[in-house]
Amino acid sequence: MLSPSWKGVEVDTAKNNLVEFEGVTVCYDSVPALKNVSLSFASGQVFGFLGPNGAGKTTTIYTMLALLEPSEGRCHVAAKRIGFVLDKPGLFDDMTLIENLEFFSRLSGTQAERLDKGRIERLVESVGLRGYERKVVKTFSTGLKKRGELARALLQDPDLLILDEPTSGLDPIGQVEFRSLMRSLVASKQCAVFITSHNLTEIEAVCNEFAIISGGEIRIQTTIESLHSSGKTLEQLYVEEVSA
Repeated sequence: MLSPSWKGVEVDTAKNNLVEFEGVTVCYDSVPALKNVSLSFASGQVFGFLGPNGAGKTTTIYTMLALLEPSEGRCHVAAKRIGFVLDKPGLFDDMTLIENLEFFSRLSGTQAERLDKGRIERLVESVGLRGYERKVVKTFSTGLKKRGELARALLQDPDLLILDEPTSGLDPIGQVEFRSLMRSLVASKQCAVFITSHNLTEIEAVCNEFAIISGGEIRIQTTIESLHSSGKTLEQLYVEEVSA
């Protein structure tokens, strides 16, 4: 089944890879932000995407979401449902958590009369926010807001979950809890998780495959297992590829 969204961006449920970029170039005012990018990952993976500021990480996400159109190449997305947490606030501050989740559930196509409040409550519990359902979001700490945004992203039971700097602003305990949550999500739902981060320790701890981008170009795509077999640390590899 093929459902085109943009020229160069396709939803293709016949593909084995959940996401596949094939020679994708994306330009802003004729200046390339992505240059001949090719990468792919499958369902059941936690895929890390590393790179310095301005390397093209956010542009890659926007292309995956069909918010940007490639000028060259193609991006195939086989996920039927995509959840995402981007670098901008994803909840309304003046609403309670449960009001936010009910609103976004309806917005994404769930009819009000069919709204599964029991499922929303279970989702709240799964991200560790039981007891915060009736509290206004503006009273939440950064960590609690991150959890709430993750709950919103999981509302439609996504095949693909895209997380842009998900642990930014979290304390060490919050980061550890996040890693545990990612592992359990992938194990229970068989979805794929695509994570951008500057935190190399996080990527090495939670991902099984990763790519490094710099200057709009993919420098390397490999597995954590291959990295460990090489005898290099992720920090060493990152510095080598970004400095090349």
